[in-house]
Amino acid sequence: MQLVISQSHHKNQNYKFLPDDSQELFQTNQKVLSKEWRFHYQDIDYNINKHGLRCEKEIDEIDWKNAIVLVGCSQTFGVGLPYNETIGYKLEKKTNRPVINLGTSGAGNDALFFNACSIQKYKPFCTVVLWTYTQRLFFYKKENNGSVSFITTHNYKDCPYDLDLTEYLIQGHDLTGKLNLYQTILEDLLQDKYLSNLDVTKEPKVWHKLWAEKNMIEYKNLPLNFLKNIKFVNECQARDLYVSHKGSTQGHFGFFQTDTISDNILSDYKAKTGTSLCIKS
Repeated sequence: MQLVISQSHHKNQNYKFLPDDSQELFQTNQKVLSKEWRFHYQDIDYNINKHGLRCEKEIDEIDWKNAIVLVGCSQTFGVGLPYNETIGYKLEKKTNRPVINLGTSGAGNDALFFNACSIQKYKPFCTVVLWTYTQRLFFYKKENNGSVSFITTHNYKDCPYDLDLTEYLIQGHDLTGKLNLYQTILEDLLQDKYLSNLDVTKEPKVWHKLWAEKNMIEYKNLPLNFLKNIKFVNECQARDLYVSHKGSTQGHFGFFQTDTISDNILSDYKAKTGTSLCIKS
């Protein structure tokens, strides 16, 4: 049985681009964004270990008794970001603990729950799950070699696997209820060694307001065309941003969000346990 559901088709390799952060999209953005856009001169390396994880160490090299496991989707993986801007890297530097990035692009909460449970065989110090959007429908398929492939859709009809959808629908698929169940199980099993975080699911305007507040800008004065504010683009958008014809942007988090989330994890742990997650160097 495989350890975790991960980027199984990218194992043990280094990439400059990935399907979610393609070279074609990058070249399009180069033409649209001003010379102040940081990715004109900043490269990204996706180093994927033998387990399909964006993690600097292999499983058997980790100091598990002090380690933080960070479970999540592509926002946790760090699509469109250099490794030193990912949530895991920032948390590692702030806590002086090893952080294992169990972020998987496209994963739904079913996969996050599986990964959070599966990794407990190593008895990490703490497990933080950054739950993703509940509307993701997550389907598994066991391959002949024993590995598990998956697809995430927002519609049952889009699943290419051979499923009895009638039976599946009769069983029920209350996605919010399942998330609540997963959180309850992990809370009961791990207690103070488990943290639940929902920052990934915040609406974009929430992040935009937080960024405006930090930069002492009235939110209402932020231009709808974000291309007019390259500082916003550089701090709040990863390299994979898609720019609409009206100038609004979509894509993965920038370093402003990853820094904020890592701070939120620290404060949440302190509020839950009354102790700091940091180790004194």
